[in-house]
Amino acid sequence: MTKTVFIFGAGASKHAGVPLMNEFLPRAQRLHAGLTPGVTKDAFDLVFKRVMPGLRGLHANSAVDLDNIETLFGLVEMGRFISKLPGTDSGDEERARAAVRELMATAIEIAASAPSRDVGV
Repeated sequence: MTKTVFIFGAGASKHAGVPLMNEFLPRAQRLHAGLTPGVTKDAFDLVFKRVMPGLRGLHANSAVDLDNIETLFGLVEMGRFISKLPGTDSGDEERARAAVRELMATAIEIAASAPSRDVGV
């Protein structure tokens, strides 16, 4: 039996319409603004109206790329770990984590389901 391992980078799903890390948040914001069917408004609102503005203060004092979904996810995970996340109420860190995960899953599902059409994502 041949044992072959293929390792793909994040760009492997680009052909299916899934955005790259630096394209992800702008496309998710367009989904949110366009009230695209399937977008859970509460999760997107939490990320774009509370978490992202709260993290902008960190951005002013550090070298974080808040336009990158991986950076956002990492900061939310760290906030959950230390029980403090700018833009959220105390104890809301787990809800913010769930909102980012839902945003990611929804944006990927919508982008991959309509790669041949321009749906604004």
